Amino acid sequence: MLMFFFSKVLSFFVFPVGAACLLIAFSIFAQLSHRYRLAIIANAAALTVLWLLGSRLIAGALLRPLEMRNVPAAPIPSADAIVVLGGCTESGTSPQPTVHLIQGADRLTYAAMLYNEHKAPIVVLSGGGGSKGFPEAAQMVEILQIFGVPQSAIFEESSSRNTHENAVNVRPVLQAHQVHSVLLVTSAAAMPRALAAFRREGINAVPAPTDFLSTEIAPLDQIENSRGFVRQVYPDSSTLDESTRALKEYFGLLGYRLAGWI
Repeated sequence: MLMFFFSKVLSFFVFPVGAACLLIAFSIFAQLSHRYRLAIIANAAALTVLWLLGSRLIAGALLRPLEMRNVPAAPIPSADAIVVLGGCTESGTSPQPTVHLIQGADRLTYAAMLYNEHKAPIVVLSGGGGSKGFPEAAQMVEILQIFGVPQSAIFEESSSRNTHENAVNVRPVLQAHQVHSVLLVTSAAAMPRALAAFRREGINAVPAPTDFLSTEIAPLDQIENSRGFVRQVYPDSSTLDESTRALKEYFGLLGYRLAGWI
């Protein structure tokens, strides 16, 4: 219950869109109360939040410490299994002909590549939720088969609702198949929290991050001209989403530590 409050309710106050909406609502209330100075301050604060967190410069600064923390220093080693975390698919709804891939689906293509390179003989897919009684693990099975991974090499864990439950619920699956080491595949920004959660459960996990976002954002010292600088600081909605993802991970790390999950 505490984690639900922390992740669902408190997040509304600290993530950019929610925070900006609250500030604008406060501004309207202040104007109705004839407190115009407070209204101006609230509007300026809302603009600042959206502008800063919508800029590529800030998004890159938030994402890089997360994404670069577990970049392999050497080629990915072999392991007993590849574990892929959910959160990258949605059920196909007519007229969509197949499972719908969403942000983070690079983890499925990367897992298929690792399997086809014989890095591990089996793939364990972890993810519950989903829609229409079609859990994420089952959705991922459909995609991996399209990429050439046979059904016989795939095992599902379809009851997890978050990364902590991924780690807890995958462990008995690994034990049942005598798996001693795994390549953990998830988005690079989520890897610090995921890796810590798996190791907290005693799983020998080697990070195999993918879905990097910060590599497409040039650091400030690499901007060559004024046009590039304007592009880095001018806000847009996709960058705002990237900043939000980074903030979710920072608050997720804090929440998991408070809960004793990492």
